[in-house]
Amino acid sequence: MNALRLSCTSCSTARAVHCLPVVASAASAATAAQPRTAVAAVLPNRYLGSFTGRALQGGSRLSAAPRPQTIRGLQVMSAMFGMRESLPTELAPRTAPAGQEIATFAGGCFWGLELAYQREPGVTKTSVGYTQGDVEAPSYQAVCSGATGHTEAVQVYYNPSEVTYERLLELFFDRVDPTTKDRQGNDAGSQYRSGIYFHNDEQKAAAEAKIAEVNDKLQKSTWRRVLGTKVVTELKPAGDYWLAEKYHQQYLQKGGQNAEKNATERIRCYG
Repeated sequence: MNALRLSCTSCSTARAVHCLPVVASAASAATAAQPRTAVAAVLPNRYLGSFTGRALQGGSRLSAAPRPQTIRGLQVMSAMFGMRESLPTELAPRTAPAGQEIATFAGGCFWGLELAYQREPGVTKTSVGYTQGDVEAPSYQAVCSGATGHTEAVQVYYNPSEVTYERLLELFFDRVDPTTKDRQGNDAGSQYRSGIYFHNDEQKAAAEAKIAEVNDKLQKSTWRRVLGTKVVTELKPAGDYWLAEKYHQQYLQKGGQNAEKNATERIRCYG
């Protein structure tokens, strides 16, 4: 039996559900064992809004369903579809090891942005996680609901004697469309908003200068082509950063993409 596939309108490519990582065999068994209405009954409306609904038998659209009101609803979904989850997520340290500094960015789906930073000389460690939200120890499924206030983020430890914060900002603006609010490409929702979260006054000043530079180029039409005409990336102090579940960490590298320093192969966002 083919694996359960959904064409997700919040993603640029048809693939296994992005916000609901599904183990294919368990998903196939679940859809075979459950009536179509029962499957729809445990899917929150927020998720249903992201699906074209071509996954289930006969290509029918998923029917409307009441949204579960508690995290228990998400746990039911996880059990039903064989999702991998690790609760609670872990709060990352606020300080870097001696001689290093921390930088935190949000730029849509965190897998691709993390790989870009993995490749940068002077970056000693990367992680993906959730920040700027209102809930402690959020799960991926909860963040994807849009209800926790978090954004998908990447945190970087770097050696400032080998790479500058300005260079990390350059990488960020090279990969992110900073002119789209709550959206990167076809990934839409507050969890995909872009952000620069500074850890000290020097980082804040550098980010402000870079944003002003990009805005100036946008007004003069001398920057690369993007959807908007003004930077809407949020600039805020770094807050709690919750490490995402282990299967998300270095996801694209685990999928076979090159994470060597100075690698230039095209980053394929979904492995």
